[in-house]
Amino acid sequence: VEVPIPKQDRFEERYTPIPSQPLAKYYYGNKTKKLDQIDIAPGDWGVSSWIDKHLTKHIQPVLLRSPEVLIEAPWDQSTDIWNLGAVLPENFRAIRLFSGQVPPGEQYKLRSHLAEIVAASGPFPKELLEKSNVEIVQSMFDDERKIKDLGWNVEYPAFSSEELFPGLEQKTREVFGSLLSTMLKVDPVERPTAEQLLGHPWFDSDLQLA
Repeated sequence: VEVPIPKQDRFEERYTPIPSQPLAKYYYGNKTKKLDQIDIAPGDWGVSSWIDKHLTKHIQPVLLRSPEVLIEAPWDQSTDIWNLGAVLPENFRAIRLFSGQVPPGEQYKLRSHLAEIVAASGPFPKELLEKSNVEIVQSMFDDERKIKDLGWNVEYPAFSSEELFPGLEQKTREVFGSLLSTMLKVDPVERPTAEQLLGHPWFDSDLQLA
């Protein structure tokens, strides 16, 4: 039995693509605003999980997954800190930190994603690899805990660099880059808790977003 597949009319006159762009202007307009003046509400609890009772090992959107989730190591609430650190640049500047495409334009590959993480945040600790999926570790990492068989030299700009966040004032870049460096630690043990994170200068109510 043949099932008809509906087709969309994609003529440009009817459907104009909207380029990706930061949402900041919709909230702040053309004026900067202090962080304590922004109303934020959590939402989308569809794949929420308990700390000690995991519904699935495949959590988080692929490009936002923490290192431990990618290599199937045990995870806890610290994985949310990585997830938040990876999504903040998308919300703030419409910049995606990781693509899993090495070289650019290729299909997503776990090997490429791991290589980007190593280039951006440093090597995977031995203790974490020892708790991970053996097949993944053996196929992806060499004896020096570097990503093997990549065939491409992966370089990553500093989180506070103009190259990564063009157009931001230096002070804003430095504080935001410091926040990302704090959150995007490969070792989950080194990541701050949500409560500790609130003490970071980025969340200072006197900081102007510019």
